[in-house]
Amino acid sequence: MPAAADYSIVSMIELKTALDIKETNDEQERLLSLLIPGVSSQIETFLNRPVVARVYTSEAYDGDGTDTLLLPAPIIAVTSLINDGTTILAVDYWVYKKTGKVQLKNTVFEDEPQAVVVTHRSGWEPNDIPADIRVAAIMAIKDSYHKIKDDRLGLLSVTQGDQTFSYAQGLPGEVRDILRPYRISGAG
Repeated sequence: MPAAADYSIVSMIELKTALDIKETNDEQERLLSLLIPGVSSQIETFLNRPVVARVYTSEAYDGDGTDTLLLPAPIIAVTSLINDGTTILAVDYWVYKKTGKVQLKNTVFEDEPQAVVVTHRSGWEPNDIPADIRVAAIMAIKDSYHKIKDDRLGLLSVTQGDQTFSYAQGLPGEVRDILRPYRISGAG
């Protein structure tokens, strides 16, 4: 079985550097090795888009009778575009990489379910991931790491004397605030 693709937003080395971790034991290594891809996946889900570049092979999309199709942004390249069984040449459409828009020049996408089939590469190459997304990933990993180490995972609140301390679930609010400008509209 082939190894799972690595769509981690930050590397172990970047994380250790950012968190000023000089030495780790096997337990810490295993925990960080789980948190990096786990938090990366949470971030991509929150953003409703890929962060780390990947190839989408023969992805089917619904046509809507317009000349525009939206793909996950940013688009690195479109290598194949088929509209209702007809291959569209690259000279017959524009690709707006930053927004994920593909626009036909002289026709429209057939108004049928799954009528458009596209092979494309979308996301950011690892060295091109925006710094604020990387920082947000490090912050979220650090938060999850400390929740596990402090035995607070799944804990909603703690009362000590007359004070109650509440803990955020999922991505921390400050992380979501950093990520929000990259979020695809319509994301839940």
